[in-house]
Amino acid sequence: MNRPWMPLYVADYLADTGHLSTAEHGAYMLLIMHYWQNGSLPEEERRIARIARMSQEEWADSRDTLADLFDEGWKHKRIEAEMARAEDVSSKRKAAAEQRHSKRNSNAPANAEQLHAQSQSQSHTEKVDATASTSPEPDKSAPVAVIGLPTVSEGDYPVFEADIAEWFAAFPAVDVMQQLAAARSWLMANPKRRKTKRGMRRFIVSWLDRRQNSGVAPIPRATAPPGKLTPKDAYNEIARERGWPTDEPEILPSSDQNAHRLRRGDLGHEGTVVDLRRGSDWRVG
Repeated sequence: MNRPWMPLYVADYLADTGHLSTAEHGAYMLLIMHYWQNGSLPEEERRIARIARMSQEEWADSRDTLADLFDEGWKHKRIEAEMARAEDVSSKRKAAAEQRHSKRNSNAPANAEQLHAQSQSQSHTEKVDATASTSPEPDKSAPVAVIGLPTVSEGDYPVFEADIAEWFAAFPAVDVMQQLAAARSWLMANPKRRKTKRGMRRFIVSWLDRRQNSGVAPIPRATAPPGKLTPKDAYNEIARERGWPTDEPEILPSSDQNAHRLRRGDLGHEGTVVDLRRGSDWRVG
């Protein structure tokens, strides 16, 4: 029987062969490999010596030492047991393969009519699946994220206008948008310290709370118009006062006081307004 591989338990082998010379190690390995592939060693010791690649003198010196590793008649119990185990595994795998093949044949259509009916049914199922998987039109009223903060392995955590409006009211001494941009840069530079999406909101609130309590004086706020503001209106009110992009056609109209404050003559250097929605810098002044 052709057995392309043979199990070798290194610890057991070394324990049994520690007394062998280098030549005897080679001879023993050749003998047990021949045994594994052929199921036994020949009866004539002259042929066994040839399998071991030993001359008559070498065989005469090492014959008894090698024979001690075998039973009477040059039998080897360990190899016999491993061969029986390999045969059992092979038989079980063969039976399982035959069972699978038999089941496939029993489930096959018996005639051309059944084949045609099966084909029609499959075609109908594919059409239904294709119709069901057609993507609906995106909801244009869905909120759009203002900025995204990178998480561990779940993409960006979206921050919406409603979130900014909430934190704007909760942390009056903090430039919320600037701190979100700073938090994003910190997370990009420290990938091993990013959070999961589930823990990101807690991370943001903690970040803003530390900035709130750092002793910085409260930043000026826009005066809210009378009545209750929606999150979107609140964000736009903040954006207009701070020079951020809004949903209005003109991002920085020339009549806006913030645009005048950002001119080079007022600041002494070129001002930069970061468009956090588009990920680019708008140069003004």
